[in-house]
Amino acid sequence: MTGTFEKIMRESLLDEDVIRRFASRCVRREVKKGSVLVRAGDENHYTYNTLAGCLRSFVTDSKGKDHILQFAPEGWIIADQENQVKASPALYCIDAVENSHVLEIDFREIEDLMARYPEVAAKLAHLYRNRIFALYNRIIALVSQSAEERYIHFTQTYPQLSHRLPQHMIASYLGITPEALSRVRKRLLFK
Repeated sequence: MTGTFEKIMRESLLDEDVIRRFASRCVRREVKKGSVLVRAGDENHYTYNTLAGCLRSFVTDSKGKDHILQFAPEGWIIADQENQVKASPALYCIDAVENSHVLEIDFREIEDLMARYPEVAAKLAHLYRNRIFALYNRIIALVSQSAEERYIHFTQTYPQLSHRLPQHMIASYLGITPEALSRVRKRLLFK
């Protein structure tokens, strides 16, 4: 096992046997571009830690248009946490935007680990709090910032993705059209 969870466990100075036991409950998966890991309405207990490639979470509106909520490139974690905590149907989809390698972890295993090891719980709570803060900042940006400011923030948040992802996906994440994104990029190029 490698990735965010192993790093947290090692920083918590857990015994190698504990790390090995947890790792044995994780599944390494190769996910082809376009493969769906979670569909809206499904019950899903898994959290995904991207080891290579990129995943995204998104909702599809009544007109069939995708609205991207998050990207998860290397080192990022992605999950429908409300679905996991409340055991309710998933609110959004998660799929692979590139061929990816992920570590699939059952949320119940994470909860068990947190219950047994308070130091892991504290580090994971910090990780989840940061995710909540990032989502709040994203909402604030969507309602109060210009397209240019949102694009700059995107490139700071995901510096490696601006050249890897199709323009229509970046535009969807920013809440603008691909044509508007093209204009924003052009303006920034000449500043």
